[in-house]
Amino acid sequence: MNKKILLFGTLLIAATFVLVPATNARPVKISAVFDDTCLYHKDPCTWCVIDDGTMGTFTWFGDPLRGYQGLFSGCGLEPGVEYALVNYQENWPFVEAVYDVGEAGFDGMLTFTATLPDAVHGKVWLVPTSHLNMGTLSFVCWNPAEILFEETIFP
Repeated sequence: MNKKILLFGTLLIAATFVLVPATNARPVKISAVFDDTCLYHKDPCTWCVIDDGTMGTFTWFGDPLRGYQGLFSGCGLEPGVEYALVNYQENWPFVEAVYDVGEAGFDGMLTFTATLPDAVHGKVWLVPTSHLNMGTLSFVCWNPAEILFEETIFP
């Protein structure tokens, strides 16, 4: 049920952004992009999804002319913990980008929007900020039980 509500809400917000008309007087052919994935805890031995009620959805959309936006909505998170949504590109221990940072509410919910530096490629993870050195954009510890991993990797 939570997954359906999160996905519907994310898609509704994304549709609002995509359907807003451009203000340019001349029509411009724009190659818009829209993609999404769910994030879950995973078993670090098999990398299979663990269905424990903790999950998130990440949707991103945009184009090179107007820029890119990302939406994240998560539930079942540890209340009061600060999380970072990161893009990981197989360059351990570094992350490619930190899209946004936010603190889970008392109900374990976390929602934010982010302006993205570019189109999204690779892996998107939700990581407690205590695992990261935000100055060097690198991991300082590795505890996969506390990380939400993407269901599908962005090409």
